Amino acid sequence: SSLDEEGPYMFIDLTTPILVSSTTVEGLVTDVRDEGFSVDAGLREIRVDVSDMSYDPLDNEGYQQIDEGDRVRVTGQMEGGFFQDRELMATTVVTLSQ
Repeated sequence: SSLDEEGPYMFIDLTTPILVSSTTVEGLVTDVRDEGFSVDAGLREIRVDVSDMSYDPLDNEGYQQIDEGDRVRVTGQMEGGFFQDRELMATTVVTLSQ
């Protein structure tokens, strides 16, 4: 083939930087704990940590109070292992229905 006859410049290994971006998850809250909650997002359950947020959506103060059974949309950064111990560090939590 013509590829066999070309010079080695045809085989270039490119590496690009990994871009860290926001992730959005939507689903039902299945479990509420001190610093976070779990969201059933269909095929997977995602653990959400709210400790870095400017307010606590899990306390009994303020307008937003997350409880089990609420439908939420969470935006944040994924942290943890590649397949296990993944956790979404929330920057925003929107309650879609209670």
